[in-house]
Amino acid sequence: MFLRGLRLGAPASERATGRTPGGGRGANPASPSPATTAPAPAPTTTRLPAPARLVALGDLHGDFEATRAALRLAGAIDPQDKWIGKELMVVQTGDQLDRGDGERKILELLERLQTEARAAGGPCTC
Repeated sequence: MFLRGLRLGAPASERATGRTPGGGRGANPASPSPATTAPAPAPTTTRLPAPARLVALGDLHGDFEATRAALRLAGAIDPQDKWIGKELMVVQTGDQLDRGDGERKILELLERLQTEARAAGGPCTC
């Protein structure tokens, strides 16, 4: 992360202003002034090839049975929770965890499905 003018471990008064009590910037008097600092790098964009089929799941909230049902309905898993989605891309957004009792089971299922999907040529990004 790029933080300008923030010194971790500095007193709160310095963190708020980025200035030391003597009026300078930071602990290093040789540090560049704001006018001479290099511009921030341009953001990086990552693009993936469009999948043949895309399914997005959101806000699982620890509900393991609902997660399994959604993955079955999408054609991603069989009744034994094995990957059958072939080239299907599954994207999980929102909260995996939060309220339900199946949080650990969801994490384990999604991690295993990523491995199985990749082995089958599917780009699962759960």
